[in-house]
Amino acid sequence: MEHFPKDFQEKSKQDQVQIVKLGLYCWSIVEQHMDEQKELDLSEIQKLMKEKGREEGRKQQQFEHEQEIKRFQSQLKFAEMEKEHVEQRLKKEFEQEKQYLVKTTRVDVEKEFQALREENIRLKTKQENEESLLSTCKLQTDQILELKQKLETLEKTKSSATIGKEGEHYIETLLGKLPYEYDMTQYKPEKGDIRVTTKKGKSFIVDSKKYKTNVGKKEKEKLARDVDSDATVCGGILISINTKITHQDHGDIIFTENNKPILLVSLMGMTLDAQIEALHISIKLLEQYIHLHEQKERADLVEKIKQAMSVVKESIQRFTNIEKNAKKILEDAKAGVDKLEPLQKLLMNN
Repeated sequence: MEHFPKDFQEKSKQDQVQIVKLGLYCWSIVEQHMDEQKELDLSEIQKLMKEKGREEGRKQQQFEHEQEIKRFQSQLKFAEMEKEHVEQRLKKEFEQEKQYLVKTTRVDVEKEFQALREENIRLKTKQENEESLLSTCKLQTDQILELKQKLETLEKTKSSATIGKEGEHYIETLLGKLPYEYDMTQYKPEKGDIRVTTKKGKSFIVDSKKYKTNVGKKEKEKLARDVDSDATVCGGILISINTKITHQDHGDIIFTENNKPILLVSLMGMTLDAQIEALHISIKLLEQYIHLHEQKERADLVEKIKQAMSVVKESIQRFTNIEKNAKKILEDAKAGVDKLEPLQKLLMNN
């Protein structure tokens, strides 16, 4: 075979057989047409042979192409089979893994659900206990608040009564230093705290208030009712010991429905002597007001009362200022003494 071309030798036996068959086939064709082409010249024969060779070459090329396609199709079919096998294997493994995961997950979910159910029961029990405790605490808190309110009401009532008694005794002390007759009527209904009678036989109801805040409207209205309900009294005096009287000035006069006068007095900021004098002046001015019958004379007296009370107020302010200045002077004097002490010690040592 060494005398054959190298390309022929490199071919497979099957291809070599085909080539030999093709060569013999071509040779038979040549022999078949030799007689037909005897009259043709050599150039025509060569031309025909070339065309014949090209056609055979095309057929061979087509054959090889078809063979290549068949091999490719065979490889493709094998790949598809392999793919199907791999898919089946993966599907089987997936199903097995899926079953395992589902089983494992179900167990985990059941455990978690059981844990959540137990936690829910625990929380529900805790909530019920807390609600019961809160209900008990609320009940106890309400009871405490109720007791506290009762205690505050009791203390307030007790405090008001105590303060009221202190005010009554204080005014009684002031009246004890004045030339008037008086009766303590605080325990008699609609009689005020004290009933004062002058030497001229005029009686007045004195009502005292020792509040921490200003005396309000209802105290004025109550005294007005007490004065009108007692035909034997000519008027009344409302005294605020520590505070002012709401919407009224010191020394104002208001009138009851029966046109009886009530003098409003505030002892706030006064010394004991000033308070005694203010109470004395109030009773005298109210008595004088009762004796006056002319409206103009009464109006003039009211104006004089206001002026007198204004003088008292100014005197209180001056006294307060003097007291403040005296304190400052005393403090300055003490400071000066403190500064002189080191110098005094130094001189004594020398």
